[in-house]
Amino acid sequence: MEKTENYGVVSLRWLNGQCYEIRLSNGKVILTDPMISDPVSDAPWLKFYRIPKEYGITPESVERVDYLILNHTHCDHISDVEYYIKKFNPMVICHEAVAYELAKAFDIPFTSVYAVGSEETHEFLDFKMETLHGTHNEQGMKYSTMANILEEDYGIGGPGTRELGHLGGLIQLNFILTTKENFKIAFVGGRLDAMWSRPMIRAVAKAEPNIMIRQVSGRLPQNPEQIYADEIEQTGVRLMLPMHHEKYDISEKETLANLIEKTNIMLQERGVNANMVNPVRGRWYQLGISFREI
Repeated sequence: MEKTENYGVVSLRWLNGQCYEIRLSNGKVILTDPMISDPVSDAPWLKFYRIPKEYGITPESVERVDYLILNHTHCDHISDVEYYIKKFNPMVICHEAVAYELAKAFDIPFTSVYAVGSEETHEFLDFKMETLHGTHNEQGMKYSTMANILEEDYGIGGPGTRELGHLGGLIQLNFILTTKENFKIAFVGGRLDAMWSRPMIRAVAKAEPNIMIRQVSGRLPQNPEQIYADEIEQTGVRLMLPMHHEKYDISEKETLANLIEKTNIMLQERGVNANMVNPVRGRWYQLGISFREI
């Protein structure tokens, strides 16, 4: 894997699911929704959660975590929480509705948990965070099974884990991070349809982010390129990066490539100076304003 020691800029890399590693200009690291370890279950749908060995990505690949931010508490977002808590003792930022059960399930000191609500602004030492309420994608499973997925799929059970499974479908924390350089990163998961996405996109637009990390669900609606182009145009972001697109990265690369190409063609036709891009898993990318001769 490529690494960078340039702490003068903000950089990031996509690892798996909604797990992005964001390195701030001072070297501090934000990790979102940690899911890197392989699941223990052989359920067919979990094959997409196993990172292909050729990438060489393991939990040990992340060498520092100062802030751990959780979008929600389903198994594919918190399976490595305990590992990083024990190794780095980061500040855990999560929605207030899940904070107690999360601390109980992973034996996290309450002083390490920073619980936030929706539609709030929080000033941390290294960044500002604006929180937004999100909605989860519809699930093709019965409600009664949601409490068991963490234990069945990852072998993680104990006090609070059943509740985390239920709360994962109820609470989703989207947010905008503003760095010390006033660079703004929007992190938006959840549904991609007109009724549910429009209020969220309007809220994101008010923050005027530079880039948006956006979920690309395994169950896309018709003409998703039009929706993504609309979201990019309405929010004013210059770059949109996908997340939770592991299915496409592993077995449907052409599908994702076509989606991104169609989105960018639509943006070009509208005269919008922005792009949807697909980062290579595990590769570092620098964010900022470029200055070059043309």
